[in-house]
Amino acid sequence: MNRRVVYIASGVMIITILGIVLVINNFGLSVGNFSSVKLPDLKLPSVNVGEQIFNEEAMRDARSLVVSIKDVHVEPVNKTRAKVNVIFDIFNPNKATVMLEVISYNLYTNSGRMVSGDIGEKPTGFVGSQANIFPIVGNGSIMVKDSKVIEREGPSETSLDGTVVNSQHYIINGTFSYKQTSSFQSSGGENNYSLTFP
Repeated sequence: MNRRVVYIASGVMIITILGIVLVINNFGLSVGNFSSVKLPDLKLPSVNVGEQIFNEEAMRDARSLVVSIKDVHVEPVNKTRAKVNVIFDIFNPNKATVMLEVISYNLYTNSGRMVSGDIGEKPTGFVGSQANIFPIVGNGSIMVKDSKVIEREGPSETSLDGTVVNSQHYIINGTFSYKQTSSFQSSGGENNYSLTFP
């Protein structure tokens, strides 16, 4: 039987018995010596407060998420615009579930920075929205992606079909924040990363 149900049932029984005794005494009925009234011998389950009630071991040696790049794809929309798709693979090396809050990135080619972006959202305050937070189960991974449209900045710039779209080498760097929560404890942080693709 569920421990909580046993506690509730025991509490209701004790309150009922005490209520009956008080009602009888208030109406002047003699119940004899109150010390002779015996409550049933209730066997309540004991709770060891030192007992492990959540997976402390999973929290004790929490490790950072591992970020890698799954794909970077740039496709021209026209001579002045291109669509950039970035896909990250995020691995959780811990036993417990970890929440990826936000990953920020900068994407560079040989010509310089192409695009920047954020995936997810860091919650603010105690009741921050968790709609854009990504749970990653222990020893599992997820893919998160972002798309941006970039434009040629001026008439003197060469076509985007050149170095940007046809680039064979990308550098991606930025930060990511994560949190691991289990019952009454939480851990996490914000880490930097720097990657190349391919």
